[in-house]
Amino acid sequence: MPTKTELLDRIRAGRVKIAALWVGLTVDEMQQPGYNREWSVKDLIAHLLFWEQFMIEHAPRLLAGDSLPPFEVDPFNREAYETNRARTLDDVRAAFRASYPQIEALVKGLPDGALDQKLAALDGAALGDFVAWNSSGHYEEHIDALRAWSMRLKAERAFTSPKRSSLELVRRSAVRRQRAR
Repeated sequence: MPTKTELLDRIRAGRVKIAALWVGLTVDEMQQPGYNREWSVKDLIAHLLFWEQFMIEHAPRLLAGDSLPPFEVDPFNREAYETNRARTLDDVRAAFRASYPQIEALVKGLPDGALDQKLAALDGAALGDFVAWNSSGHYEEHIDALRAWSMRLKAERAFTSPKRSSLELVRRSAVRRQRAR
């Protein structure tokens, strides 16, 4: 199990990696459905935020011996989508930015050894796994699909916008990919 610092470094790096994929999208593109059939990039950010907040709320309870509330992932995701659908892009992005300091405070505030603690409520998994599943591991789950959707949106803009040449967009994308490595 990673240390608190290593876990926070992974979470921070994952957030940077996934956020880099929506950098350069217009407001309209970020709200255009199609990422996950009906989801937009804004909806994905709200989805990630929802699970981060779930983790922030429940990690201390799990450590105290409580169980997670009963839920099934797909209906739970649908409910989260419906709840967040009307939120503005600015609100969702601001809440996502505000979530990391909350995660950081949670992890730093955990007692020594808490990340390694195996919990019956998690079927024997460690609390650190729960934190990772709902943050860095969750970002990784969505990286490839978001990369593809983001590239598609940018390519469509390049071929339909008279203000930008497709060559310029391809060059900028290549530079961004090099910087991300």
